[in-house]
Amino acid sequence: MNPIFAFVFPFGEGRGEFRCKRNFVDEEAACEWAASMLDRSEVCYLAECESADYVFEPACESHTAVSWSADGQTWQMLEVIDDFDEAMEIYPIG
Repeated sequence: MNPIFAFVFPFGEGRGEFRCKRNFVDEEAACEWAASMLDRSEVCYLAECESADYVFEPACESHTAVSWSADGQTWQMLEVIDDFDEAMEIYPIG
C-alpha cells in the first residue's frame, strides 16, 4: 500500500483550514496534487504519517510545504523546520 500523507490547507489568518489525508506513491506526487489545489498565493503543509489516525499539527513538527514559485509557472517544495525555540524556518528543497 502507498504511504499516507496528511495535508493542511490554511484559508488565511483566523479563517480556518481544510485537512485531509490521501495515499500517494511518494512525497513528490503528494506535493504535485497539493499544488494543483492551490491558488498562486496559497500554501499547503503536508507530512507522511504512520496511519490514518495520526493527527498532523504543522505548528508542532517539521514538515514539507508546497507553494507556487514567484513567477507562478511551477510549484515548489519547501522544508519547514521547527526548532521549538524560534519561529519556523522555511527552506527550498534541492
